[in-house]
Amino acid sequence: MSSSAHRKALLLVTLGVLCGAALGAGTVCPPQPVRVSLSDYPTGDYLKGQGDAIADPDPGRLVLELRAVERRLGCRLVLLRLPNPRQLIELKRGEIDIATAMPAAVAQAQGLDLPLRDGRPDESLAVAHSDINLVVQRGREAELGEPWRTRQRPNGVVGIPTQGMAADLARAQGWRTQALSRMHRGPDMLRLGRIDYWLVALASLPEELKLQDGGLVALQPAVLRTAYFHAARPGFRASHPAFMQAFWRAAHEASRDTLAELGTKGR
Repeated sequence: MSSSAHRKALLLVTLGVLCGAALGAGTVCPPQPVRVSLSDYPTGDYLKGQGDAIADPDPGRLVLELRAVERRLGCRLVLLRLPNPRQLIELKRGEIDIATAMPAAVAQAQGLDLPLRDGRPDESLAVAHSDINLVVQRGREAELGEPWRTRQRPNGVVGIPTQGMAADLARAQGWRTQALSRMHRGPDMLRLGRIDYWLVALASLPEELKLQDGGLVALQPAVLRTAYFHAARPGFRASHPAFMQAFWRAAHEASRDTLAELGTKGR
C-alpha cells in the first residue's frame, strides 16, 4: 500500500472511531424500558383521570411532559399508574425505576435519589412547585384564619395525609390531627365538621375541587412551598447515572416548555 493510501485508510479508521465514540456518548438509554410510576389519583391539570389507565385524549401535563422526555432522549418509558403506597413498595422491590412527581422531602425520607447540588436537591431541575396550605370551608375563613395568621397555629383539627412531609410537619408542630386514608375525602370531612382544616398541596386539587368553585378557601400565608422532582430508585440510578442526569435535565426542560406554552394560551 502506498503511503498516500495508508494515510487515507488511517484517516478513515480514525474518523470511524471518533464517530463511534460520539454515538456511544449520546446513547444513555438503559437496555430495558424505564418503568415510571404515576399516582392513580387525579391532581388537577397536572394529572388527569383516575385509576390505572392513562387518560385520553388529555392525560394532563405530567404525562405530556414525560412523553416529551421520551422523544428527546430516544429512550422508551413505560408509564404505570399506581396508588401512592404501592409505588413505594414497588420501588423497594425493584419493580419501578422512577416515581413521579414527589416533594423533595418525601423522596429523601424514602431513601430515593434526586438531582443534587452541594448535597441538597437541585431546585433548578425541579419539575413543579406548589404551596401547601391549610384549606377551610367557605364561611369559616374569618374564624379559623385569624389564629393561623396571628399565631401560625390552627385552632382545631387538621386533616392530614397518613404519611409524608405534610403529616410529619403537622405532627412535629403538635397540631391536633386526623389522618385521612384518602386525601380526596378532605372536602367531605370539612363539610361534615369532622375536621376544621385540610392540609393539602394546592397543585394536587382535582378539577372538581378548585377552590373558587368548591366552596373552599386556602388560608394565607402558605404553610410551606415545596419543589417536586422525579425520584429514582438508588439501585437504578447507580446502574444508569448518565441516563438519570439526562432524564432530570430533559424533564425540567419539558416542564418549563409546558408552562411557557400554557402561558401563551392565557392559562
